[in-house]
Amino acid sequence: MKVAAIIKSTHLNQQGFSLIELLVVLLIIGFGIGMVAVNVGLGDDDARSQAKQFANLSAMVADEAVINQQPWGIDIFRTNDAPANNGSNDEVFAYRWLQRVYWTPSEESNEQPRWLWLPVAPKEIEAELFFSSQLTLRLEMESIELEIGQKVPVEKKPENQKIEIKPDIYFWGNGEITPFKVQFYSRNNEQLLHTVSGDLLGRIALDLADDE
Repeated sequence: MKVAAIIKSTHLNQQGFSLIELLVVLLIIGFGIGMVAVNVGLGDDDARSQAKQFANLSAMVADEAVINQQPWGIDIFRTNDAPANNGSNDEVFAYRWLQRVYWTPSEESNEQPRWLWLPVAPKEIEAELFFSSQLTLRLEMESIELEIGQKVPVEKKPENQKIEIKPDIYFWGNGEITPFKVQFYSRNNEQLLHTVSGDLLGRIALDLADDE
């Protein structure tokens, strides 16, 4: 009898948690994972994907400039009107493609014909692309860090364009590009995640921070 009582008591103690207790534990675990996601911010896979996209698309546009003998450029800027913001005022980094075109004003205009850089969407590429709000970008030219300014609005008529739009990175028809380095940092902790670089010969590379 004593042996049976001991076994029964042990069995009762090993029955485990009730359904409510399990739900509470799962809720706590889920909350903890959510807090970690908030603290960590953008995942490394997402950051790498966006850096890789920037590198690949830049290489495609560089090839386009050579094939069509038509200069292209990239304008990197900061903006508050990213579609993913959903009405928030978060500032994000973004870039758009510029093409060098010869503009001829209308007859009634007093402006002179001239070359302009205008936003144009390359074939099968979006005109503007936005980085995650969890990323901060730094742009270097010849080891000198340049300030990434606010987006310059585009006027419908070029003669009304008071602030000239210029590329940060130039792609020329002979295959040369502006040597550059774009570094991707985590906005939360300023950790260097990835670097996209280009040299004068048109070679564009994506480097991991750990490999530098």
